[in-house]
Amino acid sequence: MPCNVLVIGYGAVGIVTTYALQKTGKVNVTAVARSNYQTVCDGRMVLKSKKYGDIRDFQPFRVVRTVTEAVDQAYDYVVVATKAIPELYSTSEMVAPLLSSDYKYPQPTYVLMQNGLGVERDLHAALQEKKGTRSARIITGAVVIMSNVIGDTVVHGDFSRFFGGFYQDEKGCPSISSADEETLHLLMDLLEEGGWEAKADPNAQAVKFQKNVFNASLSMLSCLTRVPFHAFFNDQLASQSVAHMLQTIVTELNAVGRALGHPPAYLRDPAEFVEHHQRQRHFEGTTGHKSSALLDVEAGRPFELEVILGEVVRLGRVSNVPVPTLEMMYHILNIMQRQFVLAAVKK
Repeated sequence: MPCNVLVIGYGAVGIVTTYALQKTGKVNVTAVARSNYQTVCDGRMVLKSKKYGDIRDFQPFRVVRTVTEAVDQAYDYVVVATKAIPELYSTSEMVAPLLSSDYKYPQPTYVLMQNGLGVERDLHAALQEKKGTRSARIITGAVVIMSNVIGDTVVHGDFSRFFGGFYQDEKGCPSISSADEETLHLLMDLLEEGGWEAKADPNAQAVKFQKNVFNASLSMLSCLTRVPFHAFFNDQLASQSVAHMLQTIVTELNAVGRALGHPPAYLRDPAEFVEHHQRQRHFEGTTGHKSSALLDVEAGRPFELEVILGEVVRLGRVSNVPVPTLEMMYHILNIMQRQFVLAAVKK
């Protein structure tokens, strides 16, 4: 029997994930494609990948417009590959049909392939509210994938990575059984077979925090300046200014990470972080890659500000850790974000 997977959000991450899983021959993916439903149904989406090649005839096993349309069958996993923008919608609202009586099957394992911190909380709370959904588990982690959607084409680099594990709240709820662990390792095995680098890690929140260091520094600075992050280091004078600021930002992030109890191995050395991206600038520049957040800003769309930067600022306050640079960036970017959110709500 094939594994049944529902992928919610058929953008760059959702498409590359779907292709990898179905490539194994062991998975049938139902994709929820909202804005690009007709394009996907017509077979006009193209995957242009350095890893997989140019794929022009690829489609999911099944395509639907909404999650409501997808509740007619059981799923082993539900992959949420949308951007986490709580100002517009919550994950629990997005998957609500699967939590309702309309879904007649055992609860699936939810896999959150989303940037940012704290993205699991509202879904966890919704699952714990009802006796019938408390059996569900949430797998969360860090997705590293150099991929953008340009028109009807997904441009993908030469690697995809997902490291993560189960979400548990501060009370250790829910408990994780050996059967749950098997479910986690099966997912990682399927991704590996599909060409990803995938690894189970019991420190899932530390993994996410480590990934968020990149997003909260380079990606948010890119949004603030509207300059691709690889271009920060093209000019010697600008590079010196950016290097100083980045080291300050990473130092503040590390202070929050230590306050949260994340192991030192998951924190980034500020100087090494800057040196690494200075060395990478030539490679990153030749790919033409822009962060998804910068693409959103350029298009006037809401971006993942709250979960990437706002959550760090709030964690700093709760932990009594001063983060003045991050807080200033957050408030400036929030002026821009509010305009994007108001415009999106009016549509």
